[in-house]
Amino acid sequence: MSENGICRLCLQEKELLKQSHIIPNFMFKEIKDEKNRFFQFESKDIIEKKDRKKALQTGYFESNLLCKNCDNSILGGYERYGANSLYSPKIKNGPIVEGLVDTHGNRAFKVSNIDYVKFKLFLLSILWRASISSHIFFSEVNLGPHEEKIRKMILDHNAKSDLDYPIIFGSILGNNTHFENYISQPRMFKFNEHKLVLFVITGIYYGFVVSSYVRDKESLKSRLNQKNELIMSHIPKGKDVEHFLKIIGIK
Repeated sequence: MSENGICRLCLQEKELLKQSHIIPNFMFKEIKDEKNRFFQFESKDIIEKKDRKKALQTGYFESNLLCKNCDNSILGGYERYGANSLYSPKIKNGPIVEGLVDTHGNRAFKVSNIDYVKFKLFLLSILWRASISSHIFFSEVNLGPHEEKIRKMILDHNAKSDLDYPIIFGSILGNNTHFENYISQPRMFKFNEHKLVLFVITGIYYGFVVSSYVRDKESLKSRLNQKNELIMSHIPKGKDVEHFLKIIGIK
């Protein structure tokens, strides 16, 4: 039975949904089976390269967080852009992805023609939902006073500048390792004088720099920017194992 309460996004008293996803299902649809069951790994399985295990849930969700309008219309609108642009391209004249190689042979992907405002708020909405969630999977994500600032950005459709809560990217896609079929528990790291919250979802790294404004542009060249583009660095095969284990806290 639905309950009335204060919606965490609009802060109005409304009927709250029984189920609101923290990470949209389309971001990890590749690691579901034919019965739409969700797959996950434990850390020891990563090391021993064991088969992935089926979880009983269909994803990561929580009840009594959001009202229908905020979940379906506001957050849902951002999710539809995310789903239809990069994850399952359906937008005419949408994002363009091209491969890059620098003088040292390092690979990367350049994504251009992406809607900066919609894509940034789509990703920030996941970070914000992880912070307000009580699910143990998101226990390390605590935005403190930044939680309220990001809430207002999402509600007001205001992505601010690309140095306000910048988002950086990485990828191990194409390395053909089992790490591509894994969602890691989001973790917090130090990034200069700021915090970095890192999500790894099916081969893509999303790094959220938790700061109202970052002045060090040089270390953020790969950020989603107001020119409607981003650079996604590629972690070479062979280095991805050590890198990944460090992220999930094993090394």
